[in-house]
Amino acid sequence: SAIASHSSHRKMIAATLLAAAVLSIHPIGLRICKNSVCRKAGSADTLDSLFALAAASDQANSNQNGGVALATLQEAFAASRVQACGCLGGCGSGPNVVTTDSGPSDVFHDVYKPSSCAALLDHVGVTVPEAAQ
Repeated sequence: SAIASHSSHRKMIAATLLAAAVLSIHPIGLRICKNSVCRKAGSADTLDSLFALAAASDQANSNQNGGVALATLQEAFAASRVQACGCLGGCGSGPNVVTTDSGPSDVFHDVYKPSSCAALLDHVGVTVPEAAQ
């Protein structure tokens, strides 16, 4: 019906606005190299792991959702903290990840283990519950 469609459309707009708000509040925390050498070393898996861990973080799950689906909020938070990027140097030592928090940027090499991903998220202020690691 038209009423159900209108309600659904309003929720989608609310979710989009919430995602935009989350993205503007939380700066990007980690960028993962997706160039050819790091891609061959597994940077897509590292990006997926970091994204999933950020979505499961305490911060992604503690905000008031205002009627927006929790999954939407989790994805918006993760996208605000984890992004792909170009070459970071250190080719051959990848997958490489750089921090972009308020401190100086640090490049970390050979990041592929879940424990390394969780430690990097913690480094930029994203707390991953032990059960998610």
